[in-house]
Amino acid sequence: MDRAAANVDGQNISSIFVEPLSGESRFEFDLGGLIETWPYGDDPTEEQWYIYGPEEVFAYRADGLYCKQPGDTPCENEIWCEIH
Repeated sequence: MDRAAANVDGQNISSIFVEPLSGESRFEFDLGGLIETWPYGDDPTEEQWYIYGPEEVFAYRADGLYCKQPGDTPCENEIWCEIH
């Protein structure tokens, strides 16, 4: 992860693509950087990545579901949705 982050250091995310059926995703950056992710481990409900905003956190799971809620939302109150 450190090596991938170093390759896109100073770049801005320009696009995010997700494939809910496989749980894979791709981040494209403004200066040509690219990061691809895929599920790991055996738990499909494991969060794969997060994007933190000033008031909300967007989380993506290995099963292709996402959650976008305030960062202080208790786990038991999280609502996971399908990407259409």
